[in-house]
Amino acid sequence: MADDDYRGHLGLFPQCVIGDNDSTSYRGHTRPFPFPQPGYTRTRANGYLLCRYPGCKGCAASPEFIPIHCDCCEIFKANCYVEDTDVLSRLWTFAAWKKPWRGTLPIHLANRGIDMHMLKRTAQLAGLPLLCKLPMELLEMIRGYSHYSLFWRCISALLLANRVSSTELKPLVTMSLSRILSWERNGSLEHDTPDSLPPAIRLTINSGGISKIDSISCEQRYSRECYDHSLFVVVRRELVSDVTAQLQNGLLRLHLPSRIPSLPIWNTPVPPSLSSCAARPARLSTWKRFTAVEMDNIRGITFFFSSGLIKGIHVHHSEESSAQWAFDRFSNRPRRYLVWIHLPMPKGDRLLVLGTREHPDIGYNILARTQLSGDVILGTHIRSGFTDRCLAKQAPITLIHGEPRENHPIPFFGAYSKSAAYSGLPSRFPLQRPGPSPIGEDSFFSSAPLESVSSARTFYDETTGFCRGIMLQYENGGCRTLGQCRIHSKFAFGSSLMKMTGVICFTG
Repeated sequence: MADDDYRGHLGLFPQCVIGDNDSTSYRGHTRPFPFPQPGYTRTRANGYLLCRYPGCKGCAASPEFIPIHCDCCEIFKANCYVEDTDVLSRLWTFAAWKKPWRGTLPIHLANRGIDMHMLKRTAQLAGLPLLCKLPMELLEMIRGYSHYSLFWRCISALLLANRVSSTELKPLVTMSLSRILSWERNGSLEHDTPDSLPPAIRLTINSGGISKIDSISCEQRYSRECYDHSLFVVVRRELVSDVTAQLQNGLLRLHLPSRIPSLPIWNTPVPPSLSSCAARPARLSTWKRFTAVEMDNIRGITFFFSSGLIKGIHVHHSEESSAQWAFDRFSNRPRRYLVWIHLPMPKGDRLLVLGTREHPDIGYNILARTQLSGDVILGTHIRSGFTDRCLAKQAPITLIHGEPRENHPIPFFGAYSKSAAYSGLPSRFPLQRPGPSPIGEDSFFSSAPLESVSSARTFYDETTGFCRGIMLQYENGGCRTLGQCRIHSKFAFGSSLMKMTGVICFTG
């Protein structure tokens, strides 16, 4: 079909084939096209307008589709050993059903190791056989800096081709989700009448889509188990009587009725009740994707700020963790305006208070009080007209945030703790700078005491060579940051560690 024959929108998402309205079969594919940046576009492919406009109503009526890199598609087809007429049809089932249901936004999960067999095969093809001799720590570091390169995508394409080639084709079966007792990918299905089953259902989701269904009681309490490689949906059985489960080729996907735009997705198998969480804003979007962060179990958080709002959050689970892959997920244009603000949580420190400082026009700051580092204020400069709100005031504290739509701010920022939150903070956080800002009201100020500093690590701009941030280590084990400290980022070249002797000198 020619590009001039208008057929409607395709609302694209940047995650690596067109199906029917209920996503159960492959119907065709478009010509190759350059992936557009967010915003308006006039590019058409096979009659479809390639749309990246946020909240576009025309995209809601588009057919189900999956974007795929041209090179990934060619690698897959060349290594998928089935009849040519079945290759793209099989690819459609595996690719489309990686989404738990239609309309699910891209889900980014941590990688679970490198397949050494496919690594060896890809390294031979690329002329890099010695790469396989590197220790896994170095391989993971290399992948972290080149996550979206063809080399690593080739491994994923080969794994998918191998999986599709070895999967036995099975007919489509549908039934109400409320009738399912248990199910596991490529395994058996057990079902019964809803009245005879436990009152709640838990779905487990990984990078391949829904992987497991369990039946559980409703009395389970939040256990503080959080994962970065699996997601979960927990819902009462009577609420999903009209949700349909579609089973085919060992896979399962849901078809949601119009009254349910989305189901709540968490990174914990027993999520806390949102009614027990203090948050700003205290409202929910239609896209209900939540992340719980156990602040006692992490080594820091990088917040991506833009226009006074948080556009993204990366949790550092180890000292070596980098926020680079989270930054790379942003589109080129918004990426230029992001400010990295890092909150370190060194081993031995503990978050005691979490709150927000809110302004109706400027946005909001994050207020954090830790046992070793004291009071920290993160965000743009707010000097008056603000309201401080306490989200949690007793450790252990669980940070809870909503995952945003592409290039949108975080829709939900809150906390859960056993102690009930209240509007006032235990003691006030200071003003960072009471007077007007000398460099504009949208500037970011950071401060830290110099007393008892044991060492400092500086971070430099890759283009200008100027200092962008300083991380201060204290004798008591605490840690504070000034400016933008891009921990283990490819942009933080030339970082250096200095032992402190009581004097800091700047030259320019």
